[in-house]
Amino acid sequence: MKHLTRLCIATAVLILLPTGGAVRSEDPPDSARLSEDETPSRELVELNSRVAFCRQLMRDRNYEGAAAMLELLYESYPDNSVIVALLVQCYDQLQHYEKSQEIIQRHLKLNPDNFNFQLLHAETLARRNKVAEAREAYLAAASNLALSNLVRYQTVIQSMVGNNLDTAALSFIDSLRLLTADSTLFAIHRGAVLERQKQYEAAALEFYSLLADTTRLGNEAEKKLMALLNFGESEPAVHAALLEQKDLFSVPRAVRILSSHYLKSGQYEKAFEFTVSQDSLEGFGGRSLLNYMRRCYERQLYEQAVRMGEYFTAHRDTLSVRVDAYFVFADALVRLGRYDQAIAVLDSAYALSMRTNDRVHALYTIGLTYLEELAEYDRAIVYFDSVEVLYTTHPSYDLALVARPQCYLRQGDLDRASSEFENVLTRNLKPDLVEQVQFNLALIYFYQKRIDSCKTALNKLTVDFPRGMYFNDAVKLLFTIEQARGNPQILYDYSNAMLFEHRALIDSAVEKLGLIAEQSEHVLADAALYELAQISLDGDDTSQAIDFVDGLAERFPDSYYLPYGLKMKADLYSGQVDLVERAKEIYRRLLEDYPNFPFASAIRQKMRQLEQAVGSS
Repeated sequence: MKHLTRLCIATAVLILLPTGGAVRSEDPPDSARLSEDETPSRELVELNSRVAFCRQLMRDRNYEGAAAMLELLYESYPDNSVIVALLVQCYDQLQHYEKSQEIIQRHLKLNPDNFNFQLLHAETLARRNKVAEAREAYLAAASNLALSNLVRYQTVIQSMVGNNLDTAALSFIDSLRLLTADSTLFAIHRGAVLERQKQYEAAALEFYSLLADTTRLGNEAEKKLMALLNFGESEPAVHAALLEQKDLFSVPRAVRILSSHYLKSGQYEKAFEFTVSQDSLEGFGGRSLLNYMRRCYERQLYEQAVRMGEYFTAHRDTLSVRVDAYFVFADALVRLGRYDQAIAVLDSAYALSMRTNDRVHALYTIGLTYLEELAEYDRAIVYFDSVEVLYTTHPSYDLALVARPQCYLRQGDLDRASSEFENVLTRNLKPDLVEQVQFNLALIYFYQKRIDSCKTALNKLTVDFPRGMYFNDAVKLLFTIEQARGNPQILYDYSNAMLFEHRALIDSAVEKLGLIAEQSEHVLADAALYELAQISLDGDDTSQAIDFVDGLAERFPDSYYLPYGLKMKADLYSGQVDLVERAKEIYRRLLEDYPNFPFASAIRQKMRQLEQAVGSS
């Protein structure tokens, strides 16, 4: 790998610097860069053909064959830079460094000022462990460069580092800084070398010096510092080095870095304080506060998101009003079960914003809170009606239309819910909403014991939306209906249990499902056990959920629902450090036994995440 790295560096030099007859390694294979004046046309064609063949041998990694042919060509065309460069590449791959050096030196005698081959000469010396000579060769290659030619200076530095001449690279950078009076010149490169030498504090200071830079260098320096802070070995030294900087609280990037670090490491008090400081440095725009809330929400740190939300709303007179912060604040409150406060925050968002989008979103979200969290369906309908009456052209109008009949369905008014869903289908809805409405209508037919209508609706859905969100649910329900064929009473009981669950009448649902699971005919008993496991999971009773899955596996090893139950069990295990290996075993078994089930891709992704988590721990 080291040799390949060095070869890449040398090749990069050839690409960048076409002086002195040197060639680019990416030249097309049919060109040897000879002019008509240098050789007759027929000979030129023949030479190009041979060079192209050599390139093909190199692409096939047949470096010995390529080198043998190139050596013959070199005897006839010793001044041709393409042939020389290709031959050096072959020698490098074959580790024939003495041959490389011999041919490079011979070429340098003809072209003493050719930067490309001067650099190749230095690299060859380095590969032969002639450190002092290599260092002198690098300095010689750079001696004729203009001080403004930073691209070639960077090439020299990268080549030094790639050939393990770290000390020489550091000295070279220091000399360039003296000449240019630029103390941050090549700070990324210098910091990377120091980091490799485990001089973490010095490396951090190099990166810190670029944080005020508004170009990509500043972004790269920020990433480097975050990586050092996330690495256990370097974190203490880097953290201490940053806190010692006198201008720390005048450098917004530095404050942001520490805020993010404290949040990731669970130091929430410091994370909060640094985020507030960052916002003040940025002119009290509120953006950093909003981003902090979002990061907390994404990490399920809802208490921390709420704390920042409370700070935001308390200081809204001095902050630029960012209504998005109110929505994140309200979502976090909902996650904590503080529904009344969430609704109050959304009311404030409605009152503060002059944007129609924000006001509609506030009304619709309040309606959803009453529907999904508080089960106050009449109040939810009022808010959905407000969206429909006030904002008929807004996208949330269709969302409110679809949510409104859900309220009647939750209340048990199946006829009105069905009528409203059917009316909604007459509108020009987006496909995902059409699918949602069709599935809800199928469910209502199932609850009404209109089994034939339910099957027709489900079959239509699977045809219309073969990759839709409700496809798997539709297939499961169709299978359940087929499984209960000839046992209408058990199917009706199962239908009632599902309606109880849909209406959040959980005790009634569990009672009905328990009777189905234990009846002697065993018809739909496996479906009932799986549904009981799902209800337990939704109620955060993970132990009970696993018990139901285990019962399903023991009593019905060939059940259609078993793989879904096993995936549920594995998902629960994957969240517990001491059970991760058991989760992976179940995932592997599912992939082997049920490779065509719809969850296969999700399981593969989950296993990759688990492997990455193990690798980073």
